[in-house]
Amino acid sequence: LRVRARYSMEKIMPEEEYNEFKELILQKELHVVYALSHVCGQDRTLLAGILLKIFLHEKLESLLLRTLNDREISMEDEATTLFRATTLASTLMEQYMKATATSFVHHALKDSILKIMESKQS
Repeated sequence: LRVRARYSMEKIMPEEEYNEFKELILQKELHVVYALSHVCGQDRTLLAGILLKIFLHEKLESLLLRTLNDREISMEDEATTLFRATTLASTLMEQYMKATATSFVHHALKDSILKIMESKQS
C-alpha cells in the first residue's frame, strides 16, 4: 500500500492584497511566469491551473498561451518532438482546451450519441 499526501496551507486574503503580485504575473514579457515554471517541479499542473484562472479572469489567456507556445517552438530543434515533453505550455494548453472545448464537444456530439444509444436499445 502506497499513500502520497501533500500538505497545503492557503490563507485567503482580500483581493486587493494580491494586486501587486497579479501585476507582476500579468506583465507582457511573462518573466515571473517563466521563473515560476522553472521552480514548480511536480506542481506544474497546479501552477498551470492557477495561472490559467488569473489570465482567463483578465481576458489575457491568449497572450499567455501564445507567448509560452511560441517560446517552446523556438527552443525546439526537431518538429517531430514538438510538444511531446510535459511542459508548462503543454499543461496550460491541455487545461485550456478542457475548460473551453467541453461544452462545444457536448453540443456537437450530443445528437449523434443519442441516436447511437437509441438504436442499441431497440
